[in-house]
Amino acid sequence: MLAVVLHFVFLSMRKPQFPMEQVQDLPIALTPMAWSNLDQPFGVHYFVDPDLKFIGGITLSSAHPYFGGWSGLAIIDNRTKLLAVSDTGQWMETRLRTEPDGRITGVDSSVIGPIIDADEKPLFASHSSDIEAIAVTDSRIFLSYESIRSGVWIAKRTDSLSQARFAGLSVPGAIADLPTGKGLEALTVIEDAASQVSKIVLIAERQSGMNAGFTPAWIIGMHGEIIEQFELPIQDAFDVSDVAYDPRCGLWILERKLEIPGRWYVRLLRSELHGEPLLANLTLEKMFEADSSGYAIDNMEGVALVANQDASCNVYLISDSNFLRVQKNVLLEFVYH
Repeated sequence: MLAVVLHFVFLSMRKPQFPMEQVQDLPIALTPMAWSNLDQPFGVHYFVDPDLKFIGGITLSSAHPYFGGWSGLAIIDNRTKLLAVSDTGQWMETRLRTEPDGRITGVDSSVIGPIIDADEKPLFASHSSDIEAIAVTDSRIFLSYESIRSGVWIAKRTDSLSQARFAGLSVPGAIADLPTGKGLEALTVIEDAASQVSKIVLIAERQSGMNAGFTPAWIIGMHGEIIEQFELPIQDAFDVSDVAYDPRCGLWILERKLEIPGRWYVRLLRSELHGEPLLANLTLEKMFEADSSGYAIDNMEGVALVANQDASCNVYLISDSNFLRVQKNVLLEFVYH
């Protein structure tokens, strides 16, 4: 019992213990991944769908004490700007330098700061700062969190997250009362261009009841009302870690798991959305699977999509280092045709 208590104390104390007070410049070291075959980044037992091409990856590192824990990812402004949110209530913004094929070669103008609520207080000070996902639309920024309770934060879209002020969305008890450690892990937004109605897709990390083959998922409206409720099928003891949607790219679900003695596994699934109800008609197709026997895979927690004019889609994955030196912050990039 003492060993278990000490383990959880360590997991808590490894993270920053006080909120950031202001926005700061963020020095980032970028290490491109060199590879000649996919065994090197993805290990011996990997799968990549023929329609999904690996472009490359980078490892991001910084001596800044609040750098790490990146559990949500968005790529905006025509693939030139990266936003990431941390499970300790921080955000990161950086400009991306890329090659014509989209491969990331550098970062510029990187900053880090605290996520601020409508009362001008850092979320770090609340029990709602374990931010797990971010979605950005033309008008709004959405965050999901899991802590003692689970929920959603929403802010008006601004030029920088330093200007965003987040207000909580009232969600039903079935969502808010998800057990700690099994709460909201994934969020994306479906927008109806014709009606200008936003629907928020939420997925719990894992099932909290006896049915281990499924985890709960919802679509809710902008007033928190449940539009759809669904049990998402889960295989091989994976947990859901993020979801992203674009009408031209489909719905992408990121899953991961950790097995003793410390090997990480990642799986990426895709589905088109057809008809109503949306979630009940999911047909999930495996697009990618790998493990940390290759150097590119760690605790993969964030997924982002960018649709291109040629009908292809760039797919990005980011890992959460848990503020541990033995883990790393990896950004991977694929293109889907």
